[in-house]
Order: sequence, then structure tokens, then C-alpha cells
Amino acid sequence: MATSESSDDECGVMRKALDVSLPDDFDPESIPQTGEEYLHHVIYERTNKCRKWVTAEGDFTKYKKNQTVHVTIETESPKALEKFCPSKSWQDNALQDYIQLRTFLSNTQQPNPTDQSICKKSFWKSIEKTRPSFSEITQYSQAAKILMLAEITKYLENVRIVSETVGVWIYAILALLEKPLSPDCCYKLRQFAKKCIELRAALKEEDEVSLANPLNLFVCVIARFFNQLDLAD
Repeated sequence: MATSESSDDECGVMRKALDVSLPDDFDPESIPQTGEEYLHHVIYERTNKCRKWVTAEGDFTKYKKNQTVHVTIETESPKALEKFCPSKSWQDNALQDYIQLRTFLSNTQQPNPTDQSICKKSFWKSIEKTRPSFSEITQYSQAAKILMLAEITKYLENVRIVSETVGVWIYAILALLEKPLSPDCCYKLRQFAKKCIELRAALKEEDEVSLANPLNLFVCVIARFFNQLDLAD
């Protein structure tokens, strides 16, 4: 016996602890009287009754009124005319310029942010009339900059094009945003990019291509630098 066990171990053969199989005359309706008969029923149910996939069946419509979380399925972004869409080389150059600016700013001594929020009413007036200074934009925290971007997204609801002054504000904010992005930051950044895509798609054939350039720039930076690649052109 010892020799046989030793031989089995050496060959790597694992012997069954309980060698049980269904008999030819097995009756699934019978009541098991012994442990072996119980195992017969287990084997039968495992091989004949258990489905690979099991789902709950029932009428769940009555629970809809208690639902508190709703998932919005994003629709495809609106398409712009071909003349307004940037080329791959244009995007590469724009992204390279943006990265160079970020590198320069990262090597520049910046004050510690002191403002955690913004005055929404005065902010809209500021972005329309004056360009931001470096000292002004760096005094705001990451959360405040994201709030600025959210306000600019609302502002763009009421305009058809991005003015030069507003564009400078946007570019300055994007240049100073830190990675990695928080979920809230990522959401607001995407909302802004989608608004830019929407404005670009609304441009008409007779419009100048230059009107799309700032929109293309912002979408390119958000999609390719901040890794929102599903929004990329």
C-alpha cells in the first residue's frame, strides 16, 4: 500500500476522496437514504438542473419611483463642417506650445493660492473687459479655477463665438490646472469641452475659419493633454 501511494504521489496523480458516480437505475424522485444516495442527487442536480446563468425574474417597475440615481447616456458630439476641423499637425503644434507654456510656468515662482472661490457676478464682467495677469490668476486655488471654467461654460450659452479676452482667460486657466484631475474637475472640464464642440458645430459655411481656432485649441488641450480622448478630433 505504501509503495502504491508513493508511486501515485511521484506521478502527481490525485486520487478522489469519494469516487461517486450516478448509477444507471438512478431515480431523481427518490428520497436519499444514505450519504452516497445524497451525493447521487447532488451530482444529478448539478448536471441537469443548475443553469449556468441565473437572473432574478419579476416586475421591477414598481420600484422606479424610489430610484434616486439616474445615469445619463452621452450622445455623440455634433459634427462641424470640415473646414473648421483641425488637422493632426495643427493639433500637434498647438499641444506642443501648450506644454511649453506649462513647463515655463512650473519653473516660475508662484504665490500660494489665497482665494478658494470667486464672485460670479463680477467674474463675468472681468472676462469680457480685461485680460488676467499672472499674479491675479495664480491667487486662485484649483477649485476656484474649476469654478471659473464652469462659469465660462454658462457664459458661452449666451454667445456665438469666443472673444479674444475670454479666450485668454480660458487658456490661462487651462495652463495652470493641476493633474491628476478630481472627478468634479474632470466633469466640469468635459462640460466645457462639449460646449466648445457645440459652438464649433454651429458655425456656418460663410464664417471665417479663425472663429473655430480657439475652440479647436481648447478641445485639443482637454482631449489630448488631460486624457479625455473620446472628445478628440
